[in-house]
Amino acid sequence: MIALLSRQQVFMRRHPAACRSLFATQSNVKYRLVRPDEAASICDFGRIAMTKTFEHMYPKDDFELYTTEAYSSLQYSNWIKEKGYFVHAGYDGDSIVGYVLAGPCEFPIDSIGAKGGQTSGQIHRIYVDETHFGQGIAGHLMKTALDWLRKEYSGSPIYLGAHPTNKRALNFYSKCGFEVFSSYDYTMGTRTDRDLILRL
Repeated sequence: MIALLSRQQVFMRRHPAACRSLFATQSNVKYRLVRPDEAASICDFGRIAMTKTFEHMYPKDDFELYTTEAYSSLQYSNWIKEKGYFVHAGYDGDSIVGYVLAGPCEFPIDSIGAKGGQTSGQIHRIYVDETHFGQGIAGHLMKTALDWLRKEYSGSPIYLGAHPTNKRALNFYSKCGFEVFSSYDYTMGTRTDRDLILRL
């Protein structure tokens, strides 16, 4: 039997030192599934991270409209409770230092000629507090989410989205084995912007 390797596995074999650094974790950060009663805290953490990274790029009203809709504690509560979603976080004591949200693919993949929708998985959001950058937290969260997605969507591609200007994120995703596959338009308040679609 011939074993087929994923892009991530190929990268890990070719660059073992880089991967050891990427997925190394800090000993005092503990990881677990997020509880329903933590929905508001996780939601606020994500909104703050989103604001720090992208607020300067958009008119204030458009950005506030988008984040109000996209970062709803009720929506987070539903994701945490639903079996089809995976919400995993890192904690330094009682403080959240990062989280990842994964679930079914929501990109318009089928319209550009690839397998998508409910048959593929997606990393929807992954955030780390900027004071904890470089400590392996994002790598640990990504690996945990990818392991879950591979069990849920065995043999199918895994997707995620990234803004073209977010070079730090794009570099990290590349190290995880993701490659730019396509792009799509999304609404930010009253204006339209474009994200890259990456595939693993």
